[in-house]
Amino acid sequence: MPELHHRMKPDEAVCGVKGCEKAAVRSLPTKKVSGNIAAGLKGEEARRTPLCKEHYREYKRATKDERLTDSLGWQR
Repeated sequence: MPELHHRMKPDEAVCGVKGCEKAAVRSLPTKKVSGNIAAGLKGEEARRTPLCKEHYREYKRATKDERLTDSLGWQR
């Protein structure tokens, strides 16, 4: 079965959040990430933003309600 989410290899990239130099674990669309990460992004011109484990967790917590309503098919 194909993998649904691309997991980045540790040597592929560093986190795209300002002040963070940890290895990236996931890469998400910049439009979704830009409003949900408090520290801000290094470069918002790229299509995707690599995130380390801590910032990916922060993003997941910030968008929990939004993702739940999207999966249920409700409109706000």
